Amino acid sequence: ALTGAAALLGSMLLRVTPNGTRLEAVETASVLQGKTVALYVSSLDIELELKTSNMTRNLLSTHLEVVRARTVADKKHALEMVYVSLDDDPKAFRQVVRSLREPTADGSGQPGWLAVPHCDEEVRAGVIQKYVTGGEVPAVVIISVDPPSASSNTTTTTTTTSAASPDSVKLVNSNALAAMLSNPDGFPWPAKSLKTLLGLDFNAESGAVDESIPLVAGSGSNDTIAHASTVLAGK
Repeated sequence: ALTGAAALLGSMLLRVTPNGTRLEAVETASVLQGKTVALYVSSLDIELELKTSNMTRNLLSTHLEVVRARTVADKKHALEMVYVSLDDDPKAFRQVVRSLREPTADGSGQPGWLAVPHCDEEVRAGVIQKYVTGGEVPAVVIISVDPPSASSNTTTTTTTTSAASPDSVKLVNSNALAAMLSNPDGFPWPAKSLKTLLGLDFNAESGAVDESIPLVAGSGSNDTIAHASTVLAGK
C-alpha cells in the first residue's frame, strides 16, 4: 500500500522537460521527500481568465526565487510546486502543465512544476476533498513531506536500527495563495493563528479579549470549487 506523499498524490508525478516538449514521469516519494510542497489547484479556464493579472507568472517567479535561495543555502531544492488539475479535458491539462515552467534568458527554460497525472482522477478528487473543500479556486495548499525516520534501540552492547518509517505529510497552510503572492520572501508561508487573523489581544490570565483592537475582516471572492466535484465525478 502507498504511504506518505505517494498515498496523497499517487506513486508517480509528471514534470515538463526544460524545453517544454514533453512530460516525464518521476517517482513521488523520491522527488518530494524532505521538501515543502505547494499544491496548486486550477484549470485552463481559470488560467486564461487570470492571464492578464500575471498571477501564475508571479507564482512561477516566487518558486524560482525560493528554489535558487534554498539551493545556495542548503544545496537542495526545498520547494516543489505540484499542479492539481480541475480540467476534464486531458488536452487542457497538458496545455496548462507545459506553461508552468520558468523561462530563462536563453529561452531554454527551467524544469517545470510537477503535476498529478490527469488520469489519476481519484487522486485529484482526494486532494480537493481533503484540503480545498469550502475554499476558493485557484488555490495553493502548502504541505511538508518529512523524510522517513529510523528508530534505534540502543543497549550497552549493541545498537539495532529498525526499518525506516514512511515519509509523513503535514499541512502547513490550506489557503496560501494570497501569502505567496503578497510575501514571496515568507517561505514556507505557514498559516496564521486565529488570534493573528482576528487581530485580537487575548489575555490568557483573565480569559478576556481586548476589544479595543479592531477585528480584521477576511477578504476574497465567493467563488467556490463546487464545479470541481462535478468535473472529477464525471458529471
